[in-house]
Amino acid sequence: MSPRLFRGEVAVSAAGEGPRTTHMNQHAKQPDNRAAFTLIEVMVACAILAIIAGVVALSLRGRIRATQLAQANSQIEAADRAARNIARNNGLGATISFDARDNEVRVRVARRVHKIVRLPAAVTLGSVRVGRGRSRAADGLVVSPLGQSPTYAVELTYGEQSRWIVVAGLSGQAFRTQKTEQVDALLRF
Repeated sequence: MSPRLFRGEVAVSAAGEGPRTTHMNQHAKQPDNRAAFTLIEVMVACAILAIIAGVVALSLRGRIRATQLAQANSQIEAADRAARNIARNNGLGATISFDARDNEVRVRVARRVHKIVRLPAAVTLGSVRVGRGRSRAADGLVVSPLGQSPTYAVELTYGEQSRWIVVAGLSGQAFRTQKTEQVDALLRF
């Protein structure tokens, strides 16, 4: 009777035939030569990707802010042009009102709202200045039947950034600036 061998044990025969191995999975003895990543390599790759994603997100955030501020500027210019065109075409005065609570610009003719412009959610409507004085954001600016209004400035903020749009009363030409000193100089005329 031959001795009972367990997996991986070596038996030596009495006849001196040499070592004899049990029926064993030969693949288990050989080293695995397949290409694979270790856990540390995968973690380092994930960390690098996270850093790159963070840098990209930070760089895009500034561009998104600039784009939303530019969009808000364009919307205010469009509302001003609409008010002037409606006033000229109808021969009636129009009113442009700025509502900071709802973040909207409204164009009215004879108490009827003709156009409502909603500013991007992240952009906040700040103060409105007319001529040399300040006005509450909800006060309306009157556009004459000739399409003329007082010169005014609207402050737009996005987070910590602040921009001004100044609209010339006679022509409706808009100027954009970040400096309050330039706003003061333009409103003096």
